[in-house]
Amino acid sequence: MAKKGGLLSSYVKKLQKQLMYLSKPKNLRTVVALLAVLAVLYLVREYFFGKEGFSDDVKAEDLQSQIENKDVLVFFYADWCGHCQSFKPEWEKLEKEVEKNEKITIELVKVNCGDAENPAHKKIMNDFSVQGYPTIKKIDAAGNAVEYKGERKVDPIMKFLETN
Repeated sequence: MAKKGGLLSSYVKKLQKQLMYLSKPKNLRTVVALLAVLAVLYLVREYFFGKEGFSDDVKAEDLQSQIENKDVLVFFYADWCGHCQSFKPEWEKLEKEVEKNEKITIELVKVNCGDAENPAHKKIMNDFSVQGYPTIKKIDAAGNAVEYKGERKVDPIMKFLETN
């Protein structure tokens, strides 16, 4: 037990010494520069890789329960699809716009259904007539679906939501 305490106090002393070194005025520029580089790297990572794979999507097995008895706009995608990956930033902008717009009371849902070997994915593709990726459909509380066929940009999709 004495060894662990000695090791810990030795580590704490080294850490204190390093912090004292870094807090000296002549070293502060280096510390600030390193923090700035880390901040830039973090922002680059978040912008380009932050939500890779659409981490907040609905699982294929849970889609039906997530959309029943409500109006939803569903983004059917395949994680391997380049068109879906290209559309991802627009979908994220759309989520923010819908959230801000008080006139539109629809829930946005993303679901990966691009694995042809997965029975749940096959079922979704059949049930919702998904022929390709990305597919965007507005589904009302009664289960009626209208496919969005326009440009995959925020403004046209918002107009679609307002008129359908």
